[in-house]
Amino acid sequence: MSVSLASTFAGRAVSVLLAVVLSAFFADAYFFDGWLVVVDAVVLGFALLGMLALWNEPVTLKPVVLSSVLPAIAGAALGHALMTLAGLHPALAGSLAGTACAALPVLGLRRALAWVAPFYVGVFAGTSAAVILHGPLWVLLAGAMAGVLWSTLAEAWAGIGGKMGLTGFMSATTMVLLSEEVIGNHPPTLPMQVVDLGHEVAVPLAALAAITTRWLATRWQWSGVAASALPTALVGTVLFGLENPLAGPLTAAWYGGSFVGMTQPARLQSLFALALTAAVFGVVLLRLQSTMVGWGGVLGSTACTCVLASLGMRAAFQHLRPPTH
Repeated sequence: MSVSLASTFAGRAVSVLLAVVLSAFFADAYFFDGWLVVVDAVVLGFALLGMLALWNEPVTLKPVVLSSVLPAIAGAALGHALMTLAGLHPALAGSLAGTACAALPVLGLRRALAWVAPFYVGVFAGTSAAVILHGPLWVLLAGAMAGVLWSTLAEAWAGIGGKMGLTGFMSATTMVLLSEEVIGNHPPTLPMQVVDLGHEVAVPLAALAAITTRWLATRWQWSGVAASALPTALVGTVLFGLENPLAGPLTAAWYGGSFVGMTQPARLQSLFALALTAAVFGVVLLRLQSTMVGWGGVLGSTACTCVLASLGMRAAFQHLRPPTH
């Protein structure tokens, strides 16, 4: 088998895997009875078109390396500790952990530059509620799984905002399923703590977060992790410091919008398209169901779905547009 053929086959296999996981997540997290189910169906339908648009992209599966696994374990541990021991909201805990790692290269530890992305993926896995990932061992295992997946699948769907969160979600879910078999841990359904229905301000806030993230990454050459984590940490610290009753939901909305903003310009070049995609993320997030509350990577997986939906909508319009002569 030629290298190009192998890469194409690997890319398609990985795309199928990611598509199945993301579709299953979205169906469980957002679909419920009522006419608004049409919104969910439209978003998921365009997201599937976006996945098809990535179908033929070649992917080279990389070997597992400790330089990805160890930072991911550290990210899971730090994110979970900030959330459980310090009592921080998951979005604030995750953004503070991401900021800490993103600062290392800036402070002179250049070797840490390669650690930042897997560390952030581990953070998403680790910021699962303690009753979801039952005990420190499972948190560390989720981080290790995040490092393994990021090592091998980093090239798949490259440049799609929210893919880090999706990888973290896959890692946490793997450990949840394994813990159910090994120790009989059955995660409970938690009360809503991410975004309550009716907080419409989440929509423009998510759009502003996406634009801010893109601006910091392109204008100031910040890493995607720094551009996502640091502003979220600042926004969350201010909101919680002011004891705003909506501090949790609004911080989560900004955090998820920043994941949309991490989409590479080659994927979504227009700032209008980027902001619109983040606004759709905000609308969708308002409908999050309690079945997924407390699971790490929910915001990133939702952002990834919305970015793919934006790509799918663009592909559909391009296909329907009459040829110009």
